[in-house]
Amino acid sequence: RGFSREIEGGDNTKTFEVLRCLLDEPFEGLAVFNFNDFDTLYGHRNDVAGFARCLEAWDAQFGNLLPLFGENDIVFITADHGNDPTTPSTDHSREAVPVLIFGKKVKPAPIGYRETFADVGATIADILGAKRPRFGVSFSGVLGLKK
Repeated sequence: RGFSREIEGGDNTKTFEVLRCLLDEPFEGLAVFNFNDFDTLYGHRNDVAGFARCLEAWDAQFGNLLPLFGENDIVFITADHGNDPTTPSTDHSREAVPVLIFGKKVKPAPIGYRETFADVGATIADILGAKRPRFGVSFSGVLGLKK
């Protein structure tokens, strides 16, 4: 809700194409990308080998884009849930997910265990100078990004 533009992605390859196009144009604001192949194609099907291949392909494609990020870009890589293909269940398997943040102005630092995903939202709001959400604790200061 509240997005100014929505561009249809698709599989991870198509989503990378959309990301690449966005990096080639002047852009300011928040962009959200969903690389859902991990979840829909491999995690829910307990396909460990497929998940591994998908992760290797994602890593290679994302690595190719790193030089395209600008001086002020801040990238959050996270998930809304885990879907471990090695568990017996085909359902979501983890509540705790990794949060990786990088950018030329980001000070590398551990953010510690976060109690809620709302902390990511509070941090992004802080960085953008937006109204703080009702829930969540910002960790922008730890990253040297406090406005």
